[in-house]
Amino acid sequence: MRGARVHHLEDVDVTVAVDLGPGGGVNGGRIVATGTAEQVAENPDSVTGRYLRAAMS
Repeated sequence: MRGARVHHLEDVDVTVAVDLGPGGGVNGGRIVATGTAEQVAENPDSVTGRYLRAAMS
């Protein structure tokens, strides 16, 4: 996706996560999910949540 930015961080202790999207560029900029990493992972609308779920399993 043009305009999308993905930040990959390893070994990060996140207290609050904010997932913006649902896509990049003109398709982004809206808050999709907020909360702890676990809460974002449980959000079915969050693309970031899918990756968090996989990383936590």
